[in-house]
Amino acid sequence: MTPFRTGMPQVAARSSLRFRLPALLVAGLSCVATGYAVQLAIYTSGGQYADEQLMRRSDSSTWDAVAAFVLDSDTIPVVSAIVLVAVAARVVWARSVLGVVRAVLIVAGSSATAAFLKGALPRPDLLGTGMQNSFPSGTVAWVAALAAAATVTAAARVRPVLAVLGASCTSAVIGAVVTRQWHRPSDVIGALLIVATYTALAVAVTRKVPEAANTPVPHGIPTGVR
Repeated sequence: MTPFRTGMPQVAARSSLRFRLPALLVAGLSCVATGYAVQLAIYTSGGQYADEQLMRRSDSSTWDAVAAFVLDSDTIPVVSAIVLVAVAARVVWARSVLGVVRAVLIVAGSSATAAFLKGALPRPDLLGTGMQNSFPSGTVAWVAALAAAATVTAAARVRPVLAVLGASCTSAVIGAVVTRQWHRPSDVIGALLIVATYTALAVAVTRKVPEAANTPVPHGIPTGVR
């Protein structure tokens, strides 16, 4: 009697792709959206005009206290240090190599990409304002990336809480940099899309496929049976 033939390699490959595909789609869509944001906000006069007007018309009076707390003190460096130590402690305690990969890919990838684009993207002066490129916001990218890294490396039971805290902190920074006119709204959108790209990519690359999904399924019938 010859053994059953199984499609184990094919089943494993399909299962792996099936579990990673949603995150890969999010990463791809976020990357494409970043490109569209660049094209619209930087390389069209209508986009530049809308961006400038939204920034200049933002009501800074309601954000004065928040902006002062976030931007005029050591709040961001101190909170960043705390989050980095917490994330490092978490992955060491859990002995999670995948957690390290996720955190490094999200934080380093997002920050490096934001810095590169800000320096590399030329901004044509379509409105005659003489203002230089500020896309994307490095500050927002850094804060959002830390929030994302802390969330995806944490235990599942505390992720919702960390997601809310991270979104709140990121929102505070967004309001502060826009009302202070450090950044245009498109700079903020670009930063968030970059972080979304790297977060989804990190999840896709490091996601564990459940063992049951890789269970080989026999197909066909035994051959050589007499």
